[in-house]
Amino acid sequence: MTSETAKKVIDIYPSKPTKRVLVTLADIMLTFIASVFIFEVAAKPILQATPFYKENGAIHTESERGRTQVLYDNSLLFYDDVEKEKYNFTANLDRTAKKFIRYYSFGQEDSTYESIHHYFVDIKGENVEKVNELYLKYGKNFFDETKTTPLGTYELKEEYIKFFKPNFEKGNEMSEDGKRHFENFQQNVYLSLYREIMIDISGENDLKSPLNPALLSYNEYTKRVLETEQNVQSSYVLISYLSFTLVIILEFFVLPFTNHKGQTLSERIAKVEHVDKNNLEYLPLRYRLILSIFNVVHASSVVFAIPILTYGFTNLFSLPMLYTVSFVGILVLIAELVFVLSTNLNQSLKEIGTNSIVVDSSLMDLYYKEKGYGR
Repeated sequence: MTSETAKKVIDIYPSKPTKRVLVTLADIMLTFIASVFIFEVAAKPILQATPFYKENGAIHTESERGRTQVLYDNSLLFYDDVEKEKYNFTANLDRTAKKFIRYYSFGQEDSTYESIHHYFVDIKGENVEKVNELYLKYGKNFFDETKTTPLGTYELKEEYIKFFKPNFEKGNEMSEDGKRHFENFQQNVYLSLYREIMIDISGENDLKSPLNPALLSYNEYTKRVLETEQNVQSSYVLISYLSFTLVIILEFFVLPFTNHKGQTLSERIAKVEHVDKNNLEYLPLRYRLILSIFNVVHASSVVFAIPILTYGFTNLFSLPMLYTVSFVGILVLIAELVFVLSTNLNQSLKEIGTNSIVVDSSLMDLYYKEKGYGR
């Protein structure tokens, strides 16, 4: 487009597509950084100070401990006499696995720690063949089908007994091969067997404590754990949206509506602005509102990542109420990019919807100066 005056001809042309993309990405990143900051510094501390959050935390801790106690009372999990680690499930599962391996390394010791046989045979009343089937399913390379322990379960092969025994002998140490086989057995065999127990309990075979009838069952505790986790998760989703809403109000409504060019912060830094495609005038309020709505949709592409410091990246995808909104925002962003790269005036959907183009501020300042409007 060309504007002619008595003094000179000024060519008005759209900003480069790369600059447009960078401005959009800058707006999104500013939204993300500000939202995370508000979430972590203000919203989360306020949430964690509420009676609702504290009550859910107390119920969650009590339920996790009760569930673990049910396993202890059924001799399916063991802990050393260190009270502070009593309810550290991961650490005590590791101890339980080692006690299981110790039994199979020495053969004739107390079978108390043979937790797999204990569950399926002593508690459930299954035949020992059921246990041996599982041992071959997960540890065929380790177990000897020709020999059985006093419990009727298959023994470890002699070569692995030699590898594992030094781990339990004072002053002795496993070889490098032994350590490798030991870790392989613990991680891939024992934990797989233990998972069979957990799956069975979580199904139709709920587990109660034989020592304390006042305790709830394993699955009842699990239900309470899941309910409290869902409550807290929903709370984090809510404050994520509240943090995001506060930022977008300031960034896409307050700031653009309080400067005559209608620029966002990134547009001001990059020195670009929206003007009417036909008359090169700044946009009226109704079109600025449309631009702001599009900017909000763009920024929603990062809503799912606002609790990243609290949840970690991999756990963000357990929050569908956040990532589904972000997915829509990403789709709109992709569509916007396609339009910017394929239209004659590099117009995205929001420019087409507002009959506008994006131009460099320096050009518009020069244009208005020649028109006699000043800056």
